Amino acid sequence: MEEIEKMHMDAVQLGVEKEGIIRLYEGCELKNKMIKQMKGTSMNLSEIESMWKYFDARLATFQDKIQEQKGRLVLELDNRVKSLNSDLEKMFDKWNEKKPKERNQLTYDEAQETSEMMKELRMQWNDLQVRIQKTTKDCHHFGKEKPEFTYYDKMKDELEVQNESWGMFETFKAELDEMGKEEWLTYRKKAFFAFQDFFLGWTDKVKNATNKTVVTKFLQQQIEDFKQAWPLIKLCTGESFEKEHWRKLITLLQLPKEVTFDNMKFSHLTDAIPVMLKKSKEIKDLSDKAQGEVTIREAINELRVWCDSTEFNISDYASNGRTTPLIKEWKEVITAVSDHQSLIMSLKESRFFQGFAD
Repeated sequence: MEEIEKMHMDAVQLGVEKEGIIRLYEGCELKNKMIKQMKGTSMNLSEIESMWKYFDARLATFQDKIQEQKGRLVLELDNRVKSLNSDLEKMFDKWNEKKPKERNQLTYDEAQETSEMMKELRMQWNDLQVRIQKTTKDCHHFGKEKPEFTYYDKMKDELEVQNESWGMFETFKAELDEMGKEEWLTYRKKAFFAFQDFFLGWTDKVKNATNKTVVTKFLQQQIEDFKQAWPLIKLCTGESFEKEHWRKLITLLQLPKEVTFDNMKFSHLTDAIPVMLKKSKEIKDLSDKAQGEVTIREAINELRVWCDSTEFNISDYASNGRTTPLIKEWKEVITAVSDHQSLIMSLKESRFFQGFAD
């Protein structure tokens, strides 16, 4: 339609310029007559006159065709407006049926499902907006009144609020998913504090959100869960863990059977946060057990090293024709033995000593 309008405007411009060309041609004819009167001969302008008449006739025909084409396009434009209003009505009905309902709680799976639905609706909405803009522009080109799109006005504000909210969820999820790809084996040692920065940063974003919707309520709950789980996640770094502790942790968190310490992702922990919060005591006990066993193991190793490396300084004592070897620095030796006996007694009192009893 823009091309038709441009051709029409070009034709109008040619019509305006045609008057000047006619005056120029008439001036040429007058001068040609004067030359003929003075010299008895003149230029032959018949070919120019023939070409001009042909051009003038074609221009008039073109104008008629343009007007005819404009008439058809105006009818087509009316049909486009009707079709667009019909599609908007269908979109309105679909929106009322599928739009997220206000409720107190929303699970992560429900949020993901709704997010995908909103993406589909957003694509349809954006397509309708493009059509509305083009149709409105075409109406302006043809001098028609701006068309009314009743259902567009009914949906616009509400849909834009929901799009903004669910766009926030999609950004939240994308950032969380990016961290979730990290292998826990390496991520736990250097970068997992980025998770704390993540949920603290989103605390402000959600707090400052213009519209408070079911999405912001959901994100607030997610962030609160992350804050509560943060101390437990730090315990899951497992600096003191042996293989048995990792197996126990994976079982506690109800992770998939194929998950091991070697292939565990950070997403396995974030996905397990609801379970983590319910089993916080068991996780703390497991961490305490691992640390306690490390302490016992180090103490036993220290005792073993002392036993293997300690040498007694011997001095021979001769009496009544008999030589008796005596340990020098006996007091220090007895003190060391006493200290290690006390250590062993304290280790036995530990609730984690059972695994070392043998």
